[in-house]
Amino acid sequence: MMQQNKKNYSSIFDEHINDISSIKINDPIVHEIHGVGRYKGLMNMTVEDIKTELIKIEYADNDLLYIPVTSIDLLRKFTTHSKHKAPLHSLGSTKWEKTKKRAKTKINDIAVEILEIESKRKSKKGFSFSVDNNDYENFTKDFPFTETPDQERTILEIINDMKSANPMDRIICGDVGFGKTEVFMRACYIAAMNSTQVLVLAPTTILVEQHYKNFKKRFINTPLKIGRLSRLARSKEKNQSLIDIENGNIDIIIGTHAALSSGIIFDNLRLLIVDEEHRFGVRAKEKIKKIKSSIDVLSLTATPIPRTLNAALSSFRDLSLIETPPENRKSIITKITEWDDNIIRDSIEREVDRGGQIYFVHNDIKTMNSIKLKLSMISPKLNIGVIHAQLDNREIENQMNKFINKEYDLVICSSIIESGLDITNVNTIIINDCHKFGLSQLHQIRGRVGRTSRQAYSYLIIPNKYKISSVAQKRLDAIDSVNSLGGGFEIATHDLEIRGAGELLGDEQSGQIYEIGYALYIQLLNQAIELNKSGNIKMPSSYDIEINKPCLIPEMYIDDIYMRLKYYRMISSCKDENELEELLFTIQDIYGPVPEELNNLLIISLMKQKLSDKNIQRLKIYNDSVTIQLNKNSVLKFSLESDDLRTNCDEIIKRVNNSN
Repeated sequence: MMQQNKKNYSSIFDEHINDISSIKINDPIVHEIHGVGRYKGLMNMTVEDIKTELIKIEYADNDLLYIPVTSIDLLRKFTTHSKHKAPLHSLGSTKWEKTKKRAKTKINDIAVEILEIESKRKSKKGFSFSVDNNDYENFTKDFPFTETPDQERTILEIINDMKSANPMDRIICGDVGFGKTEVFMRACYIAAMNSTQVLVLAPTTILVEQHYKNFKKRFINTPLKIGRLSRLARSKEKNQSLIDIENGNIDIIIGTHAALSSGIIFDNLRLLIVDEEHRFGVRAKEKIKKIKSSIDVLSLTATPIPRTLNAALSSFRDLSLIETPPENRKSIITKITEWDDNIIRDSIEREVDRGGQIYFVHNDIKTMNSIKLKLSMISPKLNIGVIHAQLDNREIENQMNKFINKEYDLVICSSIIESGLDITNVNTIIINDCHKFGLSQLHQIRGRVGRTSRQAYSYLIIPNKYKISSVAQKRLDAIDSVNSLGGGFEIATHDLEIRGAGELLGDEQSGQIYEIGYALYIQLLNQAIELNKSGNIKMPSSYDIEINKPCLIPEMYIDDIYMRLKYYRMISSCKDENELEELLFTIQDIYGPVPEELNNLLIISLMKQKLSDKNIQRLKIYNDSVTIQLNKNSVLKFSLESDDLRTNCDEIIKRVNNSN
């Protein structure tokens, strides 16, 4: 299980936190040896008839550094909310080494603190759940869809956690409609069939009601009893539920944070599900913290807030990503526009003409009636409803039922729809004054449409573009760029960049992040955690390789610069021959037979990975001659007999291993 988690962390880190394929000209970038500079693009250079591709970086005083693509593993994204203020370093200066040394000292203190908290958590014995395979298989057969690979992996991770005596603390991150609910329903089933109770927390009454209906339907063929603690439940039902919870007659309880109040007594609570964790306030989170120390906890989110993201990436909490979309799901087409009656009319009429419905999100309750009047003038035949949080709960339910029953073509609503409201017939959403929403909130609201194979549309309405702030513009640029399915985790990393680490992660961590960048910070933190945990870790050495053979991805093979950058990074991140072969298969499948230059790069990258713990400072291959600088006083020189690069690299690995 530990091995699986490490691989999961590695792929998450490389695909999201350190994905330099998204880097733009003049963005700051970190070189592990030389510090922070500015990315100036890729360039081709021919030296002694050998063509190579170089990454151009500008440092202080306009000094330039050219990095061969074989050394792309030395580069990290520099994540900060103020890219133009990145602290550029001078080439040849000792300032970067001092900065890195200072950061490592502070990071080590943070690592020790994390391990102390983890140790306390693991010292508290939780409940070790058992799984009856026959019963569980029967429950899974009632799931009407085929599980995605990410769902299957996440379910397996959760089952392994629940079987352990250590309390589970896992975050599941997946976009709206990607199957998080079925995943945590499986966990609920296992816990309840072990004669323990489950509490499912949701941030709003509407979401509680939706979960309650879905659970009743999903668990209909089981002996388990589902209950709810909701303001929509009548007094008699609520009082009976409290008695049944205390007596253990309700197995799975669904409610808002009110379910955490001191007046509610559980018979044997062993599993807590926190849906849309980012929506809970400080007080609710403090209550959750008090009860979670000795029970299993699953937290679900589409876009983890940076504090949660940081906790997961620093090994403080386990993380599962569900990024595989359900079959036939299409990306939402997103358009950012100023208010235009014609655009709004066309978007509404196109949806109504195909038998669909529309959300119109307007977060100013005082002006909702004027918006309703305006929309009635734009499209006179439209049946319009209004829903917002200041309505009585029963009126909200009444209005929603009318919308579900298609009595309304369009509903004007506040951000109340951010949680829940899974109506598959709604496939157009118009978000007015979208610049006033947070990035994660925008992504979550946009995800209320596009729940089926039907193409969905999202219109983000802004006032005059010159009237919105630069921060709001960054949010819109980010939401526009993340149009792919499963982009919630990417949105979270954009959020970290835009809002800055300081406000979110605390001064102690943010100071180090500002100086060295978030990607390098996370890498060093995990190395420090591993070192303090085991007392012995082989730190990967960073070194350049010089070779008089072309090692690159030719432009004629992949002409897109960003895709070349992406594959350079992926190649350098492969941990063994199997991962390289999988990547090679993917590249061949998309682009065709691999050219010699790329094959050379793959061979060199594999050799570099196999020698990453050998303290190599420099490695030069020139024709049949090899020079390896192992340390200041040790140089290894020898000749090669073969003309085959793979054979020669195997010989180099053998010689270095024998010299240690």
